[in-house]
Amino acid sequence: ASPTSESRTKLQQLTPRAAITAFEEHIEFGIHKSSKDGESRFVPKSMTMDVASTLLESHSLKDTLPAIGRVLQVPIPVQGEDGSIEFPRHGYDPRHQTYLDPTAPQIAQVSYDEALTIIHDLLGDADSGGFPWQDDLSRTSAISRLLTPFCRGLMRWEKTPVFIMLANQPRLGKDTIAMMVSTLYTGEAAVAPPLEKDGDAEMRKRITSALRTGNPFFHIANLRGHINYPSLEAATDASLLWKDRCLGHSRELELPNEAEYSLSMNVGATLTVDLDARAIFIRLRYPGENPNARTFRHPNLQQWVRVNRSRLLGALFALLKRWQEMGMPEGPTPFASFPTWSRIVGGIMTACELGDPCIRPPDIKTQVGDRDTEDMRRVYRSAYERHANAPINKTQIYEIMRTGEEWPFPYLKLDSRDDQTKFGRILERFDGLVLSGIEMNIDASDPTRKKYTFTRTDKSEDGRG
Repeated sequence: ASPTSESRTKLQQLTPRAAITAFEEHIEFGIHKSSKDGESRFVPKSMTMDVASTLLESHSLKDTLPAIGRVLQVPIPVQGEDGSIEFPRHGYDPRHQTYLDPTAPQIAQVSYDEALTIIHDLLGDADSGGFPWQDDLSRTSAISRLLTPFCRGLMRWEKTPVFIMLANQPRLGKDTIAMMVSTLYTGEAAVAPPLEKDGDAEMRKRITSALRTGNPFFHIANLRGHINYPSLEAATDASLLWKDRCLGHSRELELPNEAEYSLSMNVGATLTVDLDARAIFIRLRYPGENPNARTFRHPNLQQWVRVNRSRLLGALFALLKRWQEMGMPEGPTPFASFPTWSRIVGGIMTACELGDPCIRPPDIKTQVGDRDTEDMRRVYRSAYERHANAPINKTQIYEIMRTGEEWPFPYLKLDSRDDQTKFGRILERFDGLVLSGIEMNIDASDPTRKKYTFTRTDKSEDGRG
């Protein structure tokens, strides 16, 4: 582990050249030469690049080195083998296979009442120069966003929800929330710019790049339109492993996927069913015409967070201790996609009377819209009108979709093989589901010539519709 910026420490691969320098700080290398009289003597000689490369690949060396599972920038609580809550030591801690930055901030001693004051000072509300939360639930979600990285060790590093910052207009602080969290836990802001033209290919590259560097946070700013990235959906499921092709090589990369994902967007953008189901929404709303006219209690919030990292961590620890004192109750509302998060983070939040982050905003569908389901509903109706109860193929579905002035799934180009594959995955997601009293069933007995049947049914509509 080595510092790669003024504030964040991360693991770097040891190159043969760097290995020579590191080894020769502790070991003198050389060769034995025989003199004319037959005596052997040691002659110092620098390690060669070939020897260094061989040594770095040697299992005899690798098997004796301590394993570092993750690098921590701040002290966070973890579960010990006996279930107790403890903190990793600075530097390498073999108990948890962690490396805690020796320069990490200390956790300040903060009382519970002080903790609530510190959190309010950080987040505030529109009337006090803070964030313009749309409602109390949005403020609750923001506190859970702040708390989540502190609880990852207690969660045994299981995945977390996707945090989506949603605003009714630009410049309300969506990405500031992401920078605030990243600065607290790493000392630096980590916000990626909006995607360009490459779509999912670019999204996949960014995810792979972030995971290769071990960045604990992945945030994409200002997403627009229909947010439909298969790579993002794959990265945000419960799996802790990410696979991708190594750029410029034929081999496949396998990377740990423990990052926390977040996005920002304005009202008008829409989500896929899967991404919507994994999301915690932090909504901002400002009724005025000029957001730039506002004044702030902390004009440079990122710098304020950096200066107050010890106190903020102390405030989060005070919430954790209050939860412990109350017997560590589980969160009252389940979150099927992330049950451990709902039990622990939801439990701490409700025990401290900060609200339940697992409650879904009742009007969220009107804001993020389930576009795929509504478009598929139109396909169901048209397919039933033209081919009721008769098996049809995908080409016939394409013909149905091309009729009328406004096509369903307008973001797909049906003459593109890649988009045809995407649509095939969408169809598979709706296999056996009911929309508008019509059920679609897929016959995949011949995987290369699937058949699709649309029939009337008395079954109740699927909850996602």
